[in-house]
Amino acid sequence: MRTDHIQAHLKERVEKVGLSTVRRVETIDDFCNLDLPKTFMFQDWREDFKLKPFIDAARGDFDQSADLCVRIIAHEKSWRAAGSGDLFDVLAKVLYPLVADRDVKGLAAQLHTWEACSAHDSGVDQYWQPTPFPFEEEQ
Repeated sequence: MRTDHIQAHLKERVEKVGLSTVRRVETIDDFCNLDLPKTFMFQDWREDFKLKPFIDAARGDFDQSADLCVRIIAHEKSWRAAGSGDLFDVLAKVLYPLVADRDVKGLAAQLHTWEACSAHDSGVDQYWQPTPFPFEEEQ
């Protein structure tokens, strides 16, 4: 069975729908303001208390990130009981010290490491290129 027409249709949809959305994303704020489909893993990051400190840190809002980390750390037992112990450990032992100390270089390096791992896990590492976070550009 020939699938040329299916491939052509898929290519057209990717170019018109997918790429038109992706091309609008030039900054982390652009990404954060996207109206993402329900199937996208970070579509509800604004309401996801667990992810917000990481996004705030990447945006350069160290005070907000640190404040949320402190509030989350205060509820360690709840996190562990809910099965989020690994994420809690990353937040408490890695993210929080970096934002609390305003360790811009350390935070940038850690965020780029997480970004590279995510690109690899998503299978797009051959296309991914690290770009500076907003707080790096201010240095």
